Order: sequence, then structure tokens, then C-alpha cells
Amino acid sequence: MNYYADEDQQGRIRAAYYAGRDTYGWQTLTDMQNQIIMQHVEQLEREFNGGVPFEPVHPGSISRGRPLE
Repeated sequence: MNYYADEDQQGRIRAAYYAGRDTYGWQTLTDMQNQIIMQHVEQLEREFNGGVPFEPVHPGSISRGRPLE
């Protein structure tokens, strides 16, 4: 699973990792990203699915890349 972030966003993400890695125990950038994404997923599950985990969606089910404008 990959995502696109522009150069400024990438720099801010790396800076946030360095700022929080000791406090939050992140050993890798992936650790940080997974923790933050899963916190948001859990929030969305509470909001849209009664707090029950979403059923997994299999790879290839979601369009890849950015939409054409």
C-alpha cells in the first residue's frame, strides 16, 4: 500500500517522525504511519460502523493513482 505526498508534505511527515519518535516509540517511519492511520481508521469505524471493525477490502478493489482532472 502506497500513497502520494508532495515534497512539502513529505518533509513535514519526516519532521513529525523525528519530533515524535522517542515519545511514541516509533522505530521506523512505517511505525508512525501505521499507528496514525489505524487511529483514524478506528475513529471512522466508530463514526460509520458502530465501533465495529470494517470488513477488509481486498487489494485491487480501490482505484489506483490520482483521478484525472
